Amino acid sequence: MAQFLVKLVQNGKVIFENRIQQRRVMTPQSAYLMTNLLETVVQSGTATSAQLDRPVAGKTGTTDNDSNACFVGYTADLLASVWFGYDNQADTMRGVYGGNYVAKIWRAVMAKAHANIPPHTFTMPEGLTTLTVCAKSGDYYLSALCPEKDLVQEIFPADNVPTQTCNVHVQVKICPESGQLATTYCSTKLPGYLSSGPSLTAAKNPRWMPKKDYSRQSCPLHGPNAEINKSSTHETNLGN
Repeated sequence: MAQFLVKLVQNGKVIFENRIQQRRVMTPQSAYLMTNLLETVVQSGTATSAQLDRPVAGKTGTTDNDSNACFVGYTADLLASVWFGYDNQADTMRGVYGGNYVAKIWRAVMAKAHANIPPHTFTMPEGLTTLTVCAKSGDYYLSALCPEKDLVQEIFPADNVPTQTCNVHVQVKICPESGQLATTYCSTKLPGYLSSGPSLTAAKNPRWMPKKDYSRQSCPLHGPNAEINKSSTHETNLGN
């Protein structure tokens, strides 16, 4: 067990006393948001090997030359860190990363340390709220255009929540002849919306994600330059 020097007394006189000084470096809200992010590292990130029978937050680390690997993780009750490495920083550990052997050792130690401690969750402080947002834009979900697969629950400070609607899944009109953005000259226009990729997707039902993608450019077939564009297209096709 680790031992710490708290007070040193000689002949009844205190010659040393370790006075713990504490100061708050972040708000409880910021601390919880960071913990929430670090929980993802263990749930589905680089430290899945550190999972316990309770919520765990943590961060893996591996230096570029593979001479150091570490994992720092904590539960609502205990915190511990594990480091692999060489003091001379010259030797390397091929195949050793913060998320494999290091995280496994952390889990083995912490599983025993928590054997008699009931599972506890991280308590969310006041001043935070949970909202449904679009994962592609990070904006507040108010539009029926966002596919359900892109909707996620995120935690925000109550005084700093997203107020804009999603700007990735946007309603547009597509010309069926050119497959591009319809202009005022296009007689027929199909409903479409901006998909999660860099192109437009035509859709009769916003919840349906069809396979065919469309260009973001405006339709060149209808308008003042329509004949020129058609002629250029025809010549190109003949050349092919």
